[in-house]
Amino acid sequence: MGRPAVSGGLKRRDGSPIYRPRYPALVKDRVRWVGDYVAFVVAETLHQAADAAELIEVEYEELPAIVATADAVKKDAPLVWEDCPDNICFVQIDGDKAATDAAFVRAAHVVKNRFVINRVTAASMEPRGCVGSYSPFDGRYTLYSTLQRTFSFREELCRCVLKVRRTRCASSLATLAVRSA
Repeated sequence: MGRPAVSGGLKRRDGSPIYRPRYPALVKDRVRWVGDYVAFVVAETLHQAADAAELIEVEYEELPAIVATADAVKKDAPLVWEDCPDNICFVQIDGDKAATDAAFVRAAHVVKNRFVINRVTAASMEPRGCVGSYSPFDGRYTLYSTLQRTFSFREELCRCVLKVRRTRCASSLATLAVRSA
């Protein structure tokens, strides 16, 4: 299986490509944040699924945590991903530093302040999940999702993950369907 592509051009401070962590459907070694998927249930009825979900038990070992973005880049911060030594995925620097520095030198007044910005996230009411089904009658897989970008996701899913031609995929605003190969 493949994985969806990332927008090009993003680099780390040393010029190397963006660090791209794996986001498996289910984590198997460690949970990195609230909401990481640790289990799923497949059942024929809703009642069977509810009964099975109640049987799931997960045991966690508490590990050092990072709760502030500024702490994540400190020298001895716990690593979120073991193969990303500084917890920085990419750095994006825009503008003209020399011109900006010169503008501050010429400014009559300079006000300094420190702003703490929480993690950027959508505040959607939809769940972060999806439901899939397979129809043996027409060989069609259907994924119901709350995605806002169904067409580009369909393209990425078909090309990078399922490895099927886009012509074998169908999409609408409410569903994403992929015909079996």
